[in-house]
Amino acid sequence: HALAIPSATANFDVSGSEVKPGNPLSFKDIRRFLLPGDIANILGGNVWGHCGLIIKANEVYRFPVLYGRSSATTFKDKKEARLRPVIELDFNVNVFVLDLLQSASNMPTIFLSQIGVVVHPETNDICM
Repeated sequence: HALAIPSATANFDVSGSEVKPGNPLSFKDIRRFLLPGDIANILGGNVWGHCGLIIKANEVYRFPVLYGRSSATTFKDKKEARLRPVIELDFNVNVFVLDLLQSASNMPTIFLSQIGVVVHPETNDICM
C-alpha cells in the first residue's frame, strides 16, 4: 500500500491488510503538539505553499514502508529532480492523519481535506 505524498484528499485511504493502528513513541507523537485550531503552513509543489487550519489530529496508522527520493545529488531543474531514484527511508512508519480546512491559490474556496504526515526518520521534520 503506497501513499501519494504530498497530496491532500477528501478521505485518507487507510485500507490494506498491512496497515495497522499506529503506536508512536511519545517523543515522536505529533498529536501531542499539533492541536485543533493550529495553523499549518504546508510547503509543497510551489513557492507559496498553502495554509490549513487543523480541525482534528487524533488518528495514526502504521504503514509498512516509507519511500522517499534520494537527495544525494544536486539537480539543475525540478523535472530532473523528480527523476531521482525512489529509496526506502524507513519501515513500520507511523502516519498521522490530519483533518484540515485548507486554502490554496488554485482552489476557489476553503475546503475540508485530510493529509497524512510522518516524522522523517533522520531529520525528525514533519513531512507530508
